[in-house]
Parts: sequence; C-alpha cells; structure tokens
Amino acid sequence: MAEKSSRQALVFCERCQQNITLTVTDDDLKRSQGGIFTLLSVHGDPQHALVAYIDSRLMVRDVEYPASLHIRADFAPQPARTQAGEGAIALTSLVDAFGPKRKDGMKALAHCVAQLILGNTVVLVHDDKVVGSSVQVTLKGLLGGQNVSLRLIAHSEVAGQDLAGACVFDLQQVRMMQSGRVLDAKHFEQLIKEALEEDNGLFRLRNNLSKVFYSYGQLKEIMPRVRDKILDTALAKEISIELSLIPLLLEMAESQGYDFKRRVEKDALAHAIRSI
Repeated sequence: MAEKSSRQALVFCERCQQNITLTVTDDDLKRSQGGIFTLLSVHGDPQHALVAYIDSRLMVRDVEYPASLHIRADFAPQPARTQAGEGAIALTSLVDAFGPKRKDGMKALAHCVAQLILGNTVVLVHDDKVVGSSVQVTLKGLLGGQNVSLRLIAHSEVAGQDLAGACVFDLQQVRMMQSGRVLDAKHFEQLIKEALEEDNGLFRLRNNLSKVFYSYGQLKEIMPRVRDKILDTALAKEISIELSLIPLLLEMAESQGYDFKRRVEKDALAHAIRSI
C-alpha cells in the first residue's frame, strides 16, 4: 500500500522560489483517465495556494496561484499567461535567436541555460537594444525569476568588458564567442526539444529548468554538511528533485570543482524496484 502512495510530482513554486513535492494517489490517476488531474498545495510563509495540473505521466502541465480557489475542470494551456515576462518572445523565436537551424539553436540555448544554472555569467551581444532585450528577458524568465548573471552589451562594448570565464554569445552574428565552463548540456537540450512540442512549452521548460536551478543550489548548500556517505534516494528527497537528475547535478558540481560524487552512493534496492 505504501508503494502505491509514494508516487510524487515536483513543481517549482514561483511565489516562494522552491520546489514543492506533491503526493499522487491511485485515485488521482484514476480521476485523470489518461488526461489531466489537479493537485492543491497550501504552503509557505506567508501561506499561499498552488494548483498544479498534472498528466498521467506525472508531468506538471500548468500551475495557478489562486487568491480564492477555483479549479478549471476543462484544462487547456494558457499561452498568454505562461510567457516569461513583459517584452518576452515565443519559445520558438528564442531558439531561432541562437541558431539558423533549430538543432543549432537548441544546442546554443541549452549551453547558455546550463551556464546560468551553474552561476556563471552569460553575456549576450547585440547592437539593437530592443531585439537583444527581448531575448534577455525571455532567457532570464526561463529560470523562474531566480537570480542569474545575464547581461546585454553592444559590440562596441566588448573590448572594454572583463569577460574572463564568462559565456559570451553574439546574437547578431549568431555564434558563440566564448563558451564559459565546460559542461555537457544535452539534458537541457532535450528539455528544450520536448518543450517545443508542447502547446504551453514555455511554461514546461521554465518549470523544469527552475526545479534544476533550485535543487542545484540546495545540493551545494547541503553536501558540505554531509560527513559520511549519503544514498542518492535520500539526497534526491533532501534537495527536492527527481532521482534521475542526481547524476546531472553531481556532474554540474564537479564542473565547478566540488567533489560530491564520491560521497553519494547508489541505492541499489530502490533502483531495482523502480526498474520493475
């Protein structure tokens, strides 16, 4: 019985800037009938409500923050409401800004996103401030309002800037001028690819990236206090992230010089149960 009630969905709450764990019961899944069901979370200080719309794969499709509770029975994505902020552009336009071909754009955007999550500075270069700002606003919005170092400069300013270690992308010539930290960004590229196939892809991408960003910060805060070893399942619970993403977070930490991997052990039993 405990096994059945242990399924969970994770959502990033933009009100309190942290990941929230939602417990999914068999009744919830039956209620969805292969479609969408809703879960309510009341949490935080000050206390506030979050309504998550979840599909049968336990993927969060949308989120609302109601002042008074009113759950939509006929769920449909709300494109206008899920934009990243004033001046933001569509996800397809954002990807296109980073490459003439969709594949190239996804790869470059994923790299820049990974750099921001690592805490590295990303500098965008464009002489048209309006065009550059629209990309900057949308990119920053993908991380749910969390603090990132993202700047926009003109070509004439490049020579006078201290860009040591930064990731620098030229939006006008559509090329990476400087890569920043070395990290495999394939996971983020896959998230972008999946989001492009969704009606409300911008929300899905923002929610997924924000979860990783938050949990990576938690990882760096918690692991220095771990004296011995910790199971990956316990760590995933501690930092509020899917177990499958622990290797990615450890790899990210390693790229910044943190030696966390050797203190994290694989929970063989839990992995065996999950594979059944």
